[in-house]
Amino acid sequence: DTTRTAAFQALLACTNPGDPRTLAQLAVLLEHRDWNVRCLVLDAFLRIVAEPHRRVFAAMRKLAYERDEVLWQENSTAIQGVLEHCCDCQSLESMSGKDIVRLSRCQALIEQVI
Repeated sequence: DTTRTAAFQALLACTNPGDPRTLAQLAVLLEHRDWNVRCLVLDAFLRIVAEPHRRVFAAMRKLAYERDEVLWQENSTAIQGVLEHCCDCQSLESMSGKDIVRLSRCQALIEQVI
């Protein structure tokens, strides 16, 4: 966990707040099975998302810290929608937030295979 925390601190130090690529890469990490990873990712989101989104991410963080997989899955569609909307608000290269998240997910899968 110390290594993960250090990696996230490094990420936060070198990214611009609201950067859609960073947000999309973090969004993919919310699919991780480890609750510690999910909680750490949401802590990172709270530090880099734009002000209007912070309350929503604070609520998601609270949900993650409950560590209830059933509750998390029941809310997964809403969580994904918020993530895509957050990336969409900072659209990049004429891509929607949904497309940016999908691209990051594909890149993560390719990296696992290689």
